[in-house]
Amino acid sequence: YINTDVVYNSSVARAGITATYLFVRNNKLVPYISAKAGYAGFFSTFQVEDPRDAASCRVVLQHKKISSDGTAFWGYGAGLRVRTGTKYVENYLDISVQKIRGGEVKYANVNRLHHLTEPYVGTGGTPVKFDFINGTTRQVHEHTVAELYESPLKLLQISVTYIAYLKF
Repeated sequence: YINTDVVYNSSVARAGITATYLFVRNNKLVPYISAKAGYAGFFSTFQVEDPRDAASCRVVLQHKKISSDGTAFWGYGAGLRVRTGTKYVENYLDISVQKIRGGEVKYANVNRLHHLTEPYVGTGGTPVKFDFINGTTRQVHEHTVAELYESPLKLLQISVTYIAYLKF
């Protein structure tokens, strides 16, 4: 039996533009609606760590970039700004909810990572494989540690932001 840690990292880089319409401007509470559009890049890596197990099956330590994908996105939402400033600094606590949609992106479902002690049974994704070396026989063999899936970008973004406008 092999006890190996598989480390999964995922990151998102996003650039875009947002348009906001404020219903009122000079109140303590400022409700608004907004629309946004841009591009989002998604990056995923797996790293298999050295198991040092009793079966002498040692991993060729690997770090793979398994997915580098991106898509255009668009979204809309609403929010509320609560004025907290003074006459010299205009401060707001901004609370918003946005629904964001985009094209197809690849991802690894971390709820479906495969344990190397179990036989691999595919679930419809693209297999992510790593090479291992048996410490006794020196034979290189593969194990599937995860699968990549593809689906449309669908996000619900809930944010709380502090905004400060300096007046000179």
